[in-house]
Amino acid sequence: MDKLGPYRLVRYLGSGGMGSIFEAQDTHLGHRVALKRLHPHVAERASATERFLREGRAAARVRHPHVVQVLALGQHDGAPYLAMELLDGCDLAEILLREGRLSIGRALDLLVPVVAAVAAAHDAGVIHRDLKPSNVFVASGPRGVPWPKVVDFGISKVVAGDDAVAMTATDSVFGTIAYMAPEQARAMRDASFRSDQYSLAVILYQCVTGTLPFSGGSMYQMLQAVMTAPVVAPSERAEGLPSEVDAIVLRAMNRNPAERFPSVRDLGAALLPLAGERARVTWGAELVEGQGAAVQPARGGFDELGRAVATPSAISATLAPPTARATRAPVSRASVWRPGTVRGAVAMLVGCALVVGMLAVRAHSDRVRSRPFHVPAVTAAARSPIGPAPEISAPVTPSPMPADSVALSPDPGNGPTVTPASVPSAPLARAIPQRRTTAPMPTPASPSSATRTPSVSLRLGDNGAPILP
Repeated sequence: MDKLGPYRLVRYLGSGGMGSIFEAQDTHLGHRVALKRLHPHVAERASATERFLREGRAAARVRHPHVVQVLALGQHDGAPYLAMELLDGCDLAEILLREGRLSIGRALDLLVPVVAAVAAAHDAGVIHRDLKPSNVFVASGPRGVPWPKVVDFGISKVVAGDDAVAMTATDSVFGTIAYMAPEQARAMRDASFRSDQYSLAVILYQCVTGTLPFSGGSMYQMLQAVMTAPVVAPSERAEGLPSEVDAIVLRAMNRNPAERFPSVRDLGAALLPLAGERARVTWGAELVEGQGAAVQPARGGFDELGRAVATPSAISATLAPPTARATRAPVSRASVWRPGTVRGAVAMLVGCALVVGMLAVRAHSDRVRSRPFHVPAVTAAARSPIGPAPEISAPVTPSPMPADSVALSPDPGNGPTVTPASVPSAPLARAIPQRRTTAPMPTPASPSSATRTPSVSLRLGDNGAPILP
């Protein structure tokens, strides 16, 4: 078979327990896709076909940049197929097999986006139930940055919407036992949103230590270890890990689901301080500020179908278990003043103050312009440095003066008036630059004396003009 529906098979990529994956080309649009189809012998079972179709519908419900995008779902000659975006890279299992263990920074750069993707799936009412390194595909993103994608929703559980269904084989064990939560290992119907949180913690444990938290020679021994064996702290198996990693992993792997983080988004918020700057900047808003948008469980936990029985919470999770924390009232996000709101209010107040100030200045200017302009008379007494001018009862007759002298006559309104008798020639003025002359000046009159004619000594400048005191 070289064609499946509108897709032409290009090359074989791999296979799993249920189906094979091919690189194919859309004959209508021309783009390349990853085409997954069931094995012929598996497609004969109605339950397997239904589970395969449910995978496509569940993956299509989740819209997130780190969830593989489903492009089409259909059947050809009775065999169902699923067309997805074609990824170039390898899965996380291959990376761990090649490198053994990862640094805490690199591990969180890969897993924090995965946590955000699983949180988006939970928001859409989808529980993955098969999270493991082989279902985390690390593709090459923009500028060569590793871009993890969550794939394979084959045994997912839809708990919301019109597609809500329950597994027909509720007591069967699906997925990989080493990554399954204890309640999921007992019965698949007990799997909940917090079961995915447990699986993510096991993946993180393996990434930073290079080993799984439990081991066993058989499936039975592994099941027994998952449900009863004590969990060894990651720092006891790998040196250099901060104590916060131990606290986060041990809490998320608690055998009692109620003692784990309220949601996968809260798990991501606890991991962010340990992640690199790029992860903190990229996912801070979605994992920390977005906690109020997530459906988080209350004390009652989940119902039998895995639905969260709770109201949204805006309080970030801490590392302490819920039973050890004091109950805090939810904080209303609308009641918190954000920096943008404060800046806007301050800008509005400053603008109002400027408008009021401009109106006040304009009103004052109008009042000043409408007021009559009056210049008060200035008396000689106010201008003279020697006191008020004398009262003159009789006109003063100046005495004969030399040709190069000046006479000062009192002016009742403006003080003494300088009247040059004659202006000497320029050579004479330059010859006698320091010649001093006297002219009568009024002096203050006293009550007991007669009116006197005052005089003042003046100097002449180079040009013959008097130099006034």
